[in-house]
Amino acid sequence: MDWAARAYDALAEAFGYLGRPPYTLMIRALDIPSFETGTARLNGGGALITVGNVFSSGYGVDELHSLLVHEMSHQWTGQLTSGVEPWFAEGFNVFAESTVPCRATIMPWAACAARINAQLGDFYRSEGRLWSLKQISEAGFAHESVRRVPYARGMLYFASIDAQLRLRSAGRRGLLDAMRPLFAARQAGARFEQRDWEAFVARELGAEAVNTFRAVVIDGSQNVSMPEDLFGPQLRRVAYRWVTPEGEVDGYRWEAVH
Repeated sequence: MDWAARAYDALAEAFGYLGRPPYTLMIRALDIPSFETGTARLNGGGALITVGNVFSSGYGVDELHSLLVHEMSHQWTGQLTSGVEPWFAEGFNVFAESTVPCRATIMPWAACAARINAQLGDFYRSEGRLWSLKQISEAGFAHESVRRVPYARGMLYFASIDAQLRLRSAGRRGLLDAMRPLFAARQAGARFEQRDWEAFVARELGAEAVNTFRAVVIDGSQNVSMPEDLFGPQLRRVAYRWVTPEGEVDGYRWEAVH
């Protein structure tokens, strides 16, 4: 719980709105082999984490820490005012989960690289990686590999916006800094919908950024750009051949520099 409190402080500092209201973190252990999941919501004041009595294969302390950060981050990420859209509610949240704890030095960059690579694995192995959000929604929960595409695609997209903003400001201003006024306005009752995001990226990066957003995130007609500096200087991009149900796919992974 001490680590979770540090993670909560790191998220509050990174998002920079809401302050640090009281937060209840509940962890439920069930007598089952593994069940590492959780639930939380915008400004919900708490999260419920469920675990089994034994970690599943490949799951350890860093993975549990990432789960805690993911669920706590929903406190700030939230959703569009019309409801939950996975491209934002989950995509933005996974971007924050994969960057904030390592930038705050409460997790090693190798752990963030592992989280990013886990999402990339879901993305590359899914038949729906270039499907539209409409197609993904119609597939439903029965197709787990398809359902998770907006998580990874959103993470990559928001990381690309963050990288562009940091490049333009010589590292002084990233996506969470730029989004702070919109988050605060939403908290005060203002609308925050897809069109408001599009207006934001148009102001920050130009009109063509709206077309890129729609092609990459909404329509799935264009792959997200993955430049070498996508996640900053602490991680390096390496070429990687992913094994998928349709065969091998050339792509990337990220590794910690140190």
